[in-house]
Amino acid sequence: MNDRIYAMYLIGRRDFAETIRSIGIYLIIALSLAISLIILYIFGNAVDDPSVDRSQIINFIFMFVVVGISILYLAVNSVTSIAKEKSDKTIEVLFYGPVDEISFIAGKYLSRICLYLFILVITNLVILPAGLLMGIEIPGDFIKITILSVFLISCIISIGIFLSTLTSSVSGSIVLLIGFFVILFVIQLLAGILGLIPIGMDSTLDILRDIVVGLLNATKYISPLEYFGIGGEAIGSGDTGKYFLSILYSTVYSLVFVLLSTGILMRRGIKQ
Repeated sequence: MNDRIYAMYLIGRRDFAETIRSIGIYLIIALSLAISLIILYIFGNAVDDPSVDRSQIINFIFMFVVVGISILYLAVNSVTSIAKEKSDKTIEVLFYGPVDEISFIAGKYLSRICLYLFILVITNLVILPAGLLMGIEIPGDFIKITILSVFLISCIISIGIFLSTLTSSVSGSIVLLIGFFVILFVIQLLAGILGLIPIGMDSTLDILRDIVVGLLNATKYISPLEYFGIGGEAIGSGDTGKYFLSILYSTVYSLVFVLLSTGILMRRGIKQ
């Protein structure tokens, strides 16, 4: 057990160190800060109405810029993680030591959680003071949203790692990621279009609508944004129980896909 935890630590430290020594993560941070500060400047000066809660600008910037860009970056980073190890043949070297499938997947997952926390700390150390200098207070629910974002990112990372176990090709893993989100988007789009057509107008359309609605209900279990949405609604309504339920859902979601990733890696082997 101690060997597995140590191996998990080594894998996580290795991945984290490699990433923060590369320029990619700093470009992501720089892009997040540049867009955030521009929006902060524009909206901070444009909104002069005292009845408007200007602090919500911080939440908007955080969710749509910092978290949004982090999702894209960490989704790609996660989905290519194992495929890259396989294509570089480094995965075989790792498994000669005390590393097994459990410690390998867990190390990959935890390193990327740490990467998000790294992005989170740096961006907030710039955006929040900049907002205060412009007279924009930190919103009271900012900490809750920040915590919720960690669990959203956790879901994104876990599904990314899961998809990465399904292929040995970096390009193939990216195609899987794109396909995953495209399918979710198309189902949502079809549901919206079919929802505009009156029920009973055409039997074929009614059957198609039922199929799409069934698929839409199924996607609610595999879309990380659904669980985040539950937490977001809970923050808005002040429902603490629902907020923690959202965190629980996200935790279970992440755990399920981490375990699935481990199982697939055990079944397929490290060379496939």
